[in-house]
Amino acid sequence: MILTSISYLDPAVVQGLEDFAANGGLVLTTSDCKVKVKGAIDLGVAPAFPDAATIADLKKAGKDKEAAALQTLRHYLGGAQKLAAAIKPQLEKAKIEPVFASSDPGIVATRQAAGDVEYLFAVNAAHDP
Repeated sequence: MILTSISYLDPAVVQGLEDFAANGGLVLTTSDCKVKVKGAIDLGVAPAFPDAATIADLKKAGKDKEAAALQTLRHYLGGAQKLAAAIKPQLEKAKIEPVFASSDPGIVATRQAAGDVEYLFAVNAAHDP
């Protein structure tokens, strides 16, 4: 379970997450989570644009067009890489393997399964400048 940028959770949900962690489940939080979950691992990073400070300064100065240029898909992916790098060793330590691997970092893998049906998705999220 990965909790990102959470500011509030119902106490019953927090208790459920704490029970999950106490029974061997992996609960990860980004550093900006305000909800504290006993047994959770703080990843030490928060999701953000690589140029977040510059974006904030541009918006404050009313330069929305210039700020928007720094909030494109390419910048989203750059921000996600830092978070992914923090998550990866935690998953490896817990022996949680990826659905499948690709040598292309732009391929996003997901799995949906219920009963006898299982779907594996490989989405090409690579950004072509």
